[in-house]
Amino acid sequence: MSGLFILSGLFIYLSSLNFGILEPIDGELYVKPTEEEEEKAEVEEKAEVEEKVLTNVSKKGSRDMTICFTGGQAIRHTVKVKRHTICINKTWTGKYDSVEKVIICDNDTKSYKSLSGFAAAHYSIERPDRVKAANGWKECECEVNGEWISTFNL
Repeated sequence: MSGLFILSGLFIYLSSLNFGILEPIDGELYVKPTEEEEEKAEVEEKAEVEEKVLTNVSKKGSRDMTICFTGGQAIRHTVKVKRHTICINKTWTGKYDSVEKVIICDNDTKSYKSLSGFAAAHYSIERPDRVKAANGWKECECEVNGEWISTFNL
């Protein structure tokens, strides 16, 4: 047992001399990244998220919010409301919560499990004269790279 201790001590001693003979085979040296490297990593991570969204957008016909949206992505529904002789567009905007898998709006006070539920709730408030049912996938839009696109083909 003492021979093993002596050999391990010799390894540490020779490693400290840095001859390059007895270097560890696995493991990596951790070097704290610079601020530029951290910023670059953040930009790359955002690009990966955008790529995921765009990839999912090209998959037509998906009706799974977990596939179509990313956390914090903006989603909106617009209703045309006729007041006397004027038409007004009323828009609800929410954000997709990827943890809870819901659309959250009204300062985090209301959540909706589906796009159709989100749209139907909007109709019930803005257009009580109308049938409450709605096809949220056909009527809603989501924001991708600063542009609003239809959720119909997601």
